[in-house]
Amino acid sequence: MGILLRDDQASYRANAKGMIFPISDAGLEFVGVFGGDLTASSRNFAANKPALAPVGSPTVNEDSIVLTGSSAFLQTEMADSIDLTFIAIARPLEMVGHVLISNYRSVSLAHSGTTIGASLYTVPEPGPDNDGLKTVVFERAVTDGNASIFAGVSLENDQGLGVYQFLCGRFDSSAKVHRVNNLTTGHSFTSGPEPRALDLGGTFRIGAGYAAGEWEGKSEFVSAIGMSRCITDHELTTLYQFWKGYCSRRGIVI
Repeated sequence: MGILLRDDQASYRANAKGMIFPISDAGLEFVGVFGGDLTASSRNFAANKPALAPVGSPTVNEDSIVLTGSSAFLQTEMADSIDLTFIAIARPLEMVGHVLISNYRSVSLAHSGTTIGASLYTVPEPGPDNDGLKTVVFERAVTDGNASIFAGVSLENDQGLGVYQFLCGRFDSSAKVHRVNNLTTGHSFTSGPEPRALDLGGTFRIGAGYAAGEWEGKSEFVSAIGMSRCITDHELTTLYQFWKGYCSRRGIVI
């Protein structure tokens, strides 16, 4: 298991020399650990990777950051890749759609126009299916060479408003499957094989996509992680246990 250096000190985000990641850091592109102030929350604990760039006016709390779509998000330098792992420890503050990690409607690398991209997000079910919970979705768009096509998996009605959860979306290019996990509820879903070509896009954002005016829901994040590989189920469980302990020491239940 890894430890976050100076984990017991309020100023660790600004002063820590780095992080001992609990699993292999191969493909680790960004690790945001939020709270304290905006400078500390912009640190990228992935070794030798650029800092996160705040855009707009994020609200920083003691152990979290509130992001609100295009008016407040964190820009990463993580490029789109055929294998992906997104992890967000976050809670929705509004019963509207919001993205956690995304490059939705960035410029497509496969065709003219934009891509639906890759996103981990939550959305309320419409009409009579809305029971006060939000559905957790992971999408990884595909293309026929001319347009972007949605492909993804979801966990219906799996997150309550204001409830912190450990959420993960993965795409495995060898098996060609989408995976979504809610480690807090223990629910997961894996798609069948996706034979179509991937529709890669631009660099990823935390708390927003690229379509201004869409997915503007307010979310509060403890941490966000992006990797250019699909981690194993065992690695995912290891990360959950690590972050569960981190959150517990701050009175946060995941």
